[in-house]
Amino acid sequence: MGKYIDLTNRKFNSLLVLKPNEIGKDGNYIWLCRCKCGKELNVLGSSLKNDNTKSCGCLRVVGIKKHGFKGTNFYNCWTALKQRCKNINNHAFKYYGGRGITYDKRWNKFENFLNDMYFKYLYAKKQLRIKIPTIERENVNGNYCFENCIFISKSEQPKNRR
Repeated sequence: MGKYIDLTNRKFNSLLVLKPNEIGKDGNYIWLCRCKCGKELNVLGSSLKNDNTKSCGCLRVVGIKKHGFKGTNFYNCWTALKQRCKNINNHAFKYYGGRGITYDKRWNKFENFLNDMYFKYLYAKKQLRIKIPTIERENVNGNYCFENCIFISKSEQPKNRR
């Protein structure tokens, strides 16, 4: 067994170490960690220090070339916000693009939207327990961008009006 080094409150990539949880059969410490997305998991200290474990697994999704999100609620949020802002034939265009509301130009690529917003989406789904999160602009007159967007429940949507 190696020398004990307290990893509590240290960050390793997307993981925050919460506390030592147990000692494995080999004498190495297993730490309880919280991922950026909110999921808690046990990780060997050596895996944290050697950079072998970077997240609960949610980061693997971001790194996949073919994202695999097509048809999901998250992907549909992205396509719908683009339609509201850019498609003059969209029934909601007059309330969004027609008023000058636009979105971060980086979000023309889904992968950029995924990298910026997926953790917020997962937070709403897992921590806030929202079954089907919807994207919302905190400032209703502001654009769709990382700083102005959150995910809320559909029942909360009507409360945020001009």
